[in-house]
Formats: sequence, structure tokens, C-alpha cells
Amino acid sequence: MTKETIVVNMLVFDVLVKEGKKQLDFFEGLFQLGIKKIEIRRDYIQDLHEIKELKNAAEQYGFELLYSVPDLLYTGQMMKEADLRSYAKEAYELGAKHLKFGAGYFEDVLTEEAQTLEKVMKEYGITHFTIENGQESYATAEKLNQLCTQLIEKGATVSVTFDTGNFMYVHEDPVENAELLKKHVTYVHVKDVKMTTFQMTLLGEGDISIREILSTFPSDINTAIEYPCGKDPMKRLKEEIAKLTNIKTEIESTLR
Repeated sequence: MTKETIVVNMLVFDVLVKEGKKQLDFFEGLFQLGIKKIEIRRDYIQDLHEIKELKNAAEQYGFELLYSVPDLLYTGQMMKEADLRSYAKEAYELGAKHLKFGAGYFEDVLTEEAQTLEKVMKEYGITHFTIENGQESYATAEKLNQLCTQLIEKGATVSVTFDTGNFMYVHEDPVENAELLKKHVTYVHVKDVKMTTFQMTLLGEGDISIREILSTFPSDINTAIEYPCGKDPMKRLKEEIAKLTNIKTEIESTLR
């Protein structure tokens, strides 16, 4: 069951994507590794015509797709409805029911904004809409907690994607933040980071206690590997999946 909760975010293939590879090129390899869930990155889509190809291939391989959009839900005020609708439509065309944005920064959440968000997500069949902590100075856990709370109170169905590494960039403790945000967290992006250099590393090579963080959340929470895995990513990814599987299995065994 543990492996069923592991998602591969396409950042794993960053080196090869920068050399011109498409996300679709990695589907066969991911299938061979036994992966069931893939997080497609909008910033890696070279042409929006790829969306249909990705959907068709996902159906062929039996993958569940999640959609990550590198845009902020809030930049003072909520993004325009037209943009919100455009991204939700892309997710729908991809066959993805999970859509993620960066949270951004806000002054106050208006009721009509939350209602617009809820309306658009329902219209395009998005059942799992999440906002994520970023690496910018405003991206603190308290601000994310406030934004999520206000959106929910004013009528939006929203939760948090908890990025284990990003809190390091705003000089906050991700273990403490897991506790603060746990009531809102429904998805985790796993990455390890060195405290001195802020460099992303492979699991266990940085300064983040991934096990401690994951212990805070339900054992069946979807957990994405989201860090570059070099020039031979499939080989490295196999090792990283084994590491994460072991961590999650250990956590589950302590709960029995």
C-alpha cells in the first residue's frame, strides 16, 4: 500500500527536460518502476497540445495525473477568474482532479473570491485543490495557515501542499510547521536541503528530518518525490523510491 501513495513530480527529470525531453518520454520508465501517480508540471509543457497526449498515455498506462501550475493564487488579491478558469480547464483536459498553485501573498480574502474559486473548481471537476508554500520571504507557515483558513471559512474547498524543503528558504523549521499546518495538509512534496548552502539533495543527504515530518501526517497521505535526480534519473529514482518507501513503512509499523 505504501508505494501507492508515492507520487513522482516531473522535477525528477529536470536535467533531461532542459535538454529537450518531454514529460511523456518518461511514462514508460515510470510504469516499469511501478509508479501509479505522476505530477505533471505546467512549466515543462512545451506546447499545450501535449495535454491530450499526456492524458491518453496516462489512460494507457493506468496513471493518475496531478497538475502543478507555477502561478500564485494570490498576489495581494486573487488571480483573475479568467486565468483560474484557464488552468482548471487544462487540468480537466489532462484528466487531473488534483490542481496545485503556489499560495502567494494576500491582505484579506473576499467572500466573492472564495466563492469564485469554489465555483470554477466544481465546474471543471477539480476535487482536490491545494496551495503550496514557496521559497519567497513572505511564504511563512503562519501566512499559509491564515490564507487557507480564510478561504475555507468563506466557502472554498482548499487544502495545503506541504513542501518539506521550501520552509528552509524562509528560515523556518519544517518539523514545527508540519505541526502547525497539519489540519490543512493533504499532500506532501518531499525534498531534502542542506542548511548551509540551501542546495537540494537526495533523501538523507540534507538537514531535514523527513521521517519526523511525515510522522505528523496520516500514513496514507500522497507524498511526491520532488527534486532533480541527475543525468540517469530512472536509476536514481529507483533508489529514492526505495528510501521513501522504507521511511513510510517504518512510520506505518509504529502506528500498528
